[in-house]
Amino acid sequence: MEKKNSYQLFMEEVPDAANAFNGLIGSLQSCGLDSKTMQLCYIAIKATRQP
Repeated sequence: MEKKNSYQLFMEEVPDAANAFNGLIGSLQSCGLDSKTMQLCYIAIKATRQP
């Protein structure tokens, strides 16, 4: 059996929440934040993921 990464599992288990999360990422990219704030948001999102 193939081991799935956490994002694949997230997409399969709770697709509505995963789609909302993808929308959040998309809105961060287009909301006009300065680059440092955008990097901090990205780091915060990445930090919540388990390896």
